[in-house]
Amino acid sequence: SFILKVAADFEAAASEDYERLCETASDPGLKSLLKALAIEEKNHLHRLRQEQTELADAQVPGYQQDQLPAKEELFHDVAGHNEPLIRHAVEHELATARFYKEMARVTHLPSLNRAFASLAEEEIEHARRLQDYQAKTPSAT
Repeated sequence: SFILKVAADFEAAASEDYERLCETASDPGLKSLLKALAIEEKNHLHRLRQEQTELADAQVPGYQQDQLPAKEELFHDVAGHNEPLIRHAVEHELATARFYKEMARVTHLPSLNRAFASLAEEEIEHARRLQDYQAKTPSAT
């Protein structure tokens, strides 16, 4: 339950962050990508909340906090960072994917395992889309 709550919290933060970035983006392609990512992160949040409701008393055997990305990697404001926006967003997406991969590895509950594995792949896809955009638009920040 705790892990699902933490995951839901950073999905909510990621969605809000992408929405803020979308509001300030001037490039139509970047604006569209950021809006799509905000919506997808919000969908992740809904899926996690559903899992949290269904598995309120579940325990994740083998969970060790030191195997996860640092909290700072998962909870950070892309919009407020001094690094180039796309690179920082990619790093965030990959850190989130590592979190979900680790959770998929240690959970023995089939539905939760599938949910975490799927979320990991979707976060990797977000990173790929951001990288593709950056490759097409080298001046993107």
